[in-house]
Amino acid sequence: TMSAAVCGLFRRHAAMNMSPRILGGPTLRCVVACESESLSIFRRSFASAKEDKLALKQKRRERYEASQMRMQKLQTRRNDRDVGKQKSQFREWFDKRRIFQEIMDRKARQLNLDWTIQSAAILERLPVVTPDMPQWEIDYYNMKAYLEQYGKEYPDEIGFSPGKGPVYMTEEEILEMLPEGFTPAPRVTQADETGNRKTLDRRLKSRVYLAVKDTDNKWILPTATVKEDETLLDATKRAVSDASGNELVLYCPSNCPMAVDMTMYSEENQKKLGAYGIKTFFMRVQYDEGKVNEEDNNGGDYGWFDRDEMAELVREERGEYASKLYHYML
Repeated sequence: TMSAAVCGLFRRHAAMNMSPRILGGPTLRCVVACESESLSIFRRSFASAKEDKLALKQKRRERYEASQMRMQKLQTRRNDRDVGKQKSQFREWFDKRRIFQEIMDRKARQLNLDWTIQSAAILERLPVVTPDMPQWEIDYYNMKAYLEQYGKEYPDEIGFSPGKGPVYMTEEEILEMLPEGFTPAPRVTQADETGNRKTLDRRLKSRVYLAVKDTDNKWILPTATVKEDETLLDATKRAVSDASGNELVLYCPSNCPMAVDMTMYSEENQKKLGAYGIKTFFMRVQYDEGKVNEEDNNGGDYGWFDRDEMAELVREERGEYASKLYHYML
């Protein structure tokens, strides 16, 4: 076009170090028009690039906001329950506890004082019966058994038929087939109804733990001070024996403690005992057979409690913070 030709002429003159002022009249006007058109194209290109950049930035912002909204929905989409809420509550309690114990351990090293080592027995009796199923689970198994009784049907040309599945029977029909005079044992025992805590025939659907009362009349797990020639597990067995007699048979799954608790002595006791405080290691052992011999436990009060009961006893005696140790540990 004419503008392109004039622009080419202008560039040739510039390459020959000739001033564009020698161009006059219509030629100069064409050069000015060419420059104006080029500047206009550049401005439109710059504006277009800026708009594209803003559009991409807006898309990124929209994607980020959409991802944040999705994360908010994920936290409450399961029956309106917050995801990770219990984990956050545990970390909030445990992190503060860990930092406090590290501070006490560092102060003990600075004072060049040892710790009095104790071992506490988490003596548990495993559940005797399965827990109660919710109603939806009962309905599921009933429907599954009802459908399985029909089996599969094949064409007659195949030449065989697998037959039907097992006969569907309700729980009431199964109980009617029991021999005369035979009555299933109740899932809720008499000890549960009367509140007898000194028998293992209670809380059959959950784990129960042996607890005894200390010299301050507070409920604790059986505890003993570790001797120099003892391991933690040996001290744990001795603690159980001192609290319940020698009739209980234990199963010891591990030599590793479940948790540790640290208690600081007063300054007077630190000077008197030459120790900074008490470190109590909690060892898990399981009940196998036997019973508590009340004649050998020095007449102390004892009981078998599940986790919620034990945590509630500690909460009433020592507060909410101490009870959380038993709630998370048991």
